[in-house]
Amino acid sequence: MLKLASRLPDELVSRREIDAVVNCVAPLSASAALALIRASGRPNPAEPALLQQLGNMDACEKRLDDLGSLLGSQRWLLWANRQDAPLRQLDGLNRFLACHGLASVHLRDASKPLSVSNIGAIALPKPHRRNGARLSVVMTCYDCEPYVDAAIRSVLDQTHGNLELIAVDDASRDNTWKRLEIAAAADDRIRAFRLQHNVGTYAAKNVGLALAQGEFLAFQDADDWSCPERFSLCMDLLQRRPWLEAVSCEYVRLQDDGRFWSSLVWPLQRRTPNSVLFRRRVMTRLGFFDEHRFGSDGEFVARLQAAFGSRALYRLRQPLIVAARRDNSLMTAPSTGLDSLGRSQARADFQEAWTEQLLCRALAGESFHRSAQRGTPALIAEVCSSLR
Repeated sequence: MLKLASRLPDELVSRREIDAVVNCVAPLSASAALALIRASGRPNPAEPALLQQLGNMDACEKRLDDLGSLLGSQRWLLWANRQDAPLRQLDGLNRFLACHGLASVHLRDASKPLSVSNIGAIALPKPHRRNGARLSVVMTCYDCEPYVDAAIRSVLDQTHGNLELIAVDDASRDNTWKRLEIAAAADDRIRAFRLQHNVGTYAAKNVGLALAQGEFLAFQDADDWSCPERFSLCMDLLQRRPWLEAVSCEYVRLQDDGRFWSSLVWPLQRRTPNSVLFRRRVMTRLGFFDEHRFGSDGEFVARLQAAFGSRALYRLRQPLIVAARRDNSLMTAPSTGLDSLGRSQARADFQEAWTEQLLCRALAGESFHRSAQRGTPALIAEVCSSLR
């Protein structure tokens, strides 16, 4: 950073280079990132978010107006963060969604802040449940009682009708399993299973995949809310483009106080590998998830691209998921998540390890197939035996 700062202002320094350094510095020091932007003498879309991070709301509001076109649709998320009234927060989210051609949402309780558990889809036309290809949505759950009902509703409210929701409770300690039982009793599209011991989300995902019956497979986090168009948009792409094997989308993260948040400060809209939707035949070549406690969705997507080529995955730029930012999730817990500076040494170490493994497999011409690990076959047998 100091080396770059010493060269500014300099027209020979590209905007991309400045943006890359700002994105690295912002989680560590918003003031240092802001100083770098000002030294460059160029407008930067991260500036209002940095000002907001520093608590300089008047300056943030002014830059929101000044940089409107540069900020694009995300200006409405920053605008929503300036609001205290729930309906104003909702208005910001709906303006953001409208920029991406997505349907509006409503508050389930207008007296409470905008949050994942407090939003619902505006009713959209739904096809008959048997129309279209069969989609299996796997949702693993662990101590998600405040959010799981909203996550379930967002799957059942999809504009793609022919789906099943396979909910695997990973030995929750709260009332998550009771919520799943109630939901499954009310809608026959839900198949709920409970593991007797906590095995981690990726081992639980493998159980769900083994039980899935659909021609297409996708995932739903139990503390996320999916836009009603999410699965239709992804499946339409796969059905129109036979060379594609998978589609992913982007997301935004929302706190329970109605504020949108990113560990990297800016941008607020980001990619997420756990949004991947893929053809069943992908499993024939890839097998299951690595059952590491965290980060294995990134490994799965990288393995998919290594096996099928980069053109096999299409990344939709639309934000089709609103994710909860909650304490002690995989992304916030000290042992598995990002620290206060937006870094995670444990995640970096795991990513380095699986990247090296994939490279070695590719160079050796080995298969990218991964068998189920850590007793997953026994878990599957346990779940199946409970159904008899």
